[in-house]
Amino acid sequence: MSGNHQNNQVQAESNNQHIDVLKQTLADTLSHVQEIEKKLRQKLDQEGISQEARQIILNDVKQKAELSKTIINESIEQQQDLINNQLDALAERVNELKVSGIDSNGNLINGEQSSRQVSNYRKKLFSQKIFLERDSLLTFTNGGEGGFRTLENIFIAFLILLGVQICVDEFFENGNFFPDLQLFYWVFGQFDKVIQTLLIMYSISFLVVPVIQEVKNRQIGGFKYAPIYVTVYFMIQSLIFTIGVYSCYYYGLQPASALVVSCEMARIGMKVHSYYREKIVNGLNRGSSVALYLPVWAEKQGIKLGDLDIPDISVGTQQEELQRYAFFFFAPTLIFRDSYPRNRKIRINVLLKNISTFIILIFYLWSVFKALCIPIFKHTVNNPGGVRQFVSSVIFSTVSGIICLLSLFYGILHSWLNIFGEIMRFGDRQFYEDWWNVQDFAGYYRKWNIVVHEFLYYYIYQDIIRFTKGKFSRQSSKNMVFFISAILHEIIVTCGLGFFFPILFLMFGGPGVIFTKINFGRGPYVGTMFWFLMLIGSGILMVLICREFYARQSPMAAKLQDGLWEYIYPQSLRFISQQTQA
Repeated sequence: MSGNHQNNQVQAESNNQHIDVLKQTLADTLSHVQEIEKKLRQKLDQEGISQEARQIILNDVKQKAELSKTIINESIEQQQDLINNQLDALAERVNELKVSGIDSNGNLINGEQSSRQVSNYRKKLFSQKIFLERDSLLTFTNGGEGGFRTLENIFIAFLILLGVQICVDEFFENGNFFPDLQLFYWVFGQFDKVIQTLLIMYSISFLVVPVIQEVKNRQIGGFKYAPIYVTVYFMIQSLIFTIGVYSCYYYGLQPASALVVSCEMARIGMKVHSYYREKIVNGLNRGSSVALYLPVWAEKQGIKLGDLDIPDISVGTQQEELQRYAFFFFAPTLIFRDSYPRNRKIRINVLLKNISTFIILIFYLWSVFKALCIPIFKHTVNNPGGVRQFVSSVIFSTVSGIICLLSLFYGILHSWLNIFGEIMRFGDRQFYEDWWNVQDFAGYYRKWNIVVHEFLYYYIYQDIIRFTKGKFSRQSSKNMVFFISAILHEIIVTCGLGFFFPILFLMFGGPGVIFTKINFGRGPYVGTMFWFLMLIGSGILMVLICREFYARQSPMAAKLQDGLWEYIYPQSLRFISQQTQA
């Protein structure tokens, strides 16, 4: 920091010198004009002045004025260059601070390394995904984070306590020491219909392979034929989503079964989009202006085409493409490539650990709902209570809410994805980063779910800028990412719960966007603010969704035949308003 301070002092002294030159030049010019004016008056008073002499004097004035103008312009240009250099240095400093550690005195830690990080940061701003062979952060065989092992022990101890509470409640209520699994069987009911629906959606998704083959063989891969293959693309996507949504409502699937269908529906849709997009843009139109597009703001930061890491995509024979798509379909990624880094062998110990962990976490969630949610919310229809009861429910539900959040994270983003990664020897296991150490929500959204984040970043954010040739700003593209993500989450939750309750849409589109713009600063307790908001948010979600779920199960809940508005209107709010009026 002291070096930067000295540089700033030198620049300030240089600026002052240029300002002094400007002042002196203007003063000299004014003095010269006044002197000439005085001479002219003296000549006129004494003996008059000839036309030729007047012209000579005026030409002299003009030359002096032009010379002063040139000096002033040169000084202004030099001053402008200095200002631009200072602004560039300031922007450079901001980028350094984004990726560099800072000690207690405000100095950058390892400045040389920070410069390399800034350079790499710039080059990756509009680049494509590069797959590397690496393990998940919490895979303990690769070191992992020791602190998370402690959290795992706490979770196991808490699971034992929940089990004891469930057994005690079951004994005093029904006389049985071991609880029945009726809730478990109910939420996974009609799983044969789930498998049937999934097989149909899987089969439809493989239609993208022969479609791309037809586009290649008929030589209609250019963007001027886009209406043809884009129409076919939307037909395939519409079939997948229609079958998924229809199955959830036609069969009346229970929550867990419906969530399996809706989540797979979204995953398949993103897989189809990724394969279709890569084959069209980077395969059949590899050298096009769209594939090689570089935004103006990226060029200004020194990014070149070689920094974009454009993947090597080709359209092979139908058999080759079927093999590529089949591997991609089951691989734990949403970014298509013709090939991926692969591990040499399957680690049986890692595979078995993740399978057992996933099964245990399913029963963990069952225990949480049975012990902490059902006893609290099953009576809220008849007794919704007031503001005091709502606030108490939110605070109490922060425990169950955060447990569900962490269980879903570890069960899906770690165990489930690593199961498929291990079976397929998929090399790149960076499914998440250390989101629990972030200090703001922008970092949380980037690190929480890298698999989906990469899809949204590369195929929504970048492609909106790419296909509009920069007409959409970066902020507008970012807002579109939040909007599309919120809609997709809402479709999944609506299908899973069996009713429309757009709380996720409102939280993603409202506080979710606002909190990304808030910088909580630096300090030892900044992480406390992040986790406080996470706890409150998870508690609110748990209370609102559970209340609405039980309200929908009530015989007094509105049905579709009562009118569309009556049906989609939150029934929990309707019951509260009825109690208030009574």
